[in-house]
Amino acid sequence: MGVVQQARNLQPLGVSVDATTRVPTYTFDSNLTKTYIPVSDLRSRWQAQIGLRYIF
Repeated sequence: MGVVQQARNLQPLGVSVDATTRVPTYTFDSNLTKTYIPVSDLRSRWQAQIGLRYIF
């Protein structure tokens, strides 16, 4: 069975703009090594649908 993973809501890349020179400075958070987390709730497992037909 496979493992369902969901992306974490993180921003690994940050930007700030200098007000006087209007030059953007980019920063990268190298501590963020795990950007996906495993999901183990009911939606990530097998599901089935059952139907009923009524004919008259």
